[in-house]
Amino acid sequence: MGKLKLLLVSLLSMLAWNGALAENIETDVTAQFPLDWQGWTGATGFVGWAAPQVKTNDGRTTAACEQYNEATIAQTGVVFSRKLTGLANGNYTIELYGAAAFTPGRSCSSTLVEGDMTAVYLYAETPSGTVKQYIPAHVATDFNDSGLATATLEGITVTDGSITIGMYKDQGLTNWHVVQIKGVTAVVDKDELLASLFAPLEEALANGDAVKAKVEDEDAIATYEAAVAPYVAANANRTVDYDVTSAVAAVNAAILQLSKYQTADGSDLSGFIVNPEINDADGWTCERPVGGNGPTLNKVSFEYWAGN
Repeated sequence: MGKLKLLLVSLLSMLAWNGALAENIETDVTAQFPLDWQGWTGATGFVGWAAPQVKTNDGRTTAACEQYNEATIAQTGVVFSRKLTGLANGNYTIELYGAAAFTPGRSCSSTLVEGDMTAVYLYAETPSGTVKQYIPAHVATDFNDSGLATATLEGITVTDGSITIGMYKDQGLTNWHVVQIKGVTAVVDKDELLASLFAPLEEALANGDAVKAKVEDEDAIATYEAAVAPYVAANANRTVDYDVTSAVAAVNAAILQLSKYQTADGSDLSGFIVNPEINDADGWTCERPVGGNGPTLNKVSFEYWAGN
């Protein structure tokens, strides 16, 4: 019995050492992803009055993204695609809004039967495989009555930090399509999740440090450090529900202010030197833009100073 207990303890220690006992958590990471239409390959803009607004799992309200072709229904294959990156490896569930329609009375015709469930599907794809769900296709000129379908794509395994999501047409029956993210849920290692969530903030703070290294104005440095102090603290004490997106925006704004005081060795000063023919360096002068702010010339080292 003693040997068996010792063996069990040793086995558990080995498993823990290899990460097998890592803490997995289930959490909603929808807020990590933007809802802009430009991020969707195939989208031409947000749909307007012809479709209802949708709400994401993290509480954002937005329009869906659309693609419309008045002249033909012939297209098949990928209609929309978007790659979600920066993910912790693990298992995911993706929820997508989507709708597809043939719009009668335009420049093309279709044999689509209202409610067809074989023409269009929403999907999530990783190197481990593809999960898909068909949605109903409508004969309609707006989606206000039918609403947008919701597809819940479960069992998505992420091994390379990314998922490609989108809409696919099996048959050339529809000419109007809309899509939007509803939700992203992860079951992943907590430490890896925090690392992926905070990676943009860590990068922004590193960028700030690089700019700060080129600044000699102590007041400017102090102002910057005070502005980013809450985000430095948040990065050191990470939580799953922290608003990293807003933090990154605030840090970048502080960096922008600090950058006005940085030096940039080796800059081309020819646009600012008034009398370049003078051989005596001490005789060179430098213009400043109207308003008094902008470049000056350090006559000793000829470094370009971007401060005031």
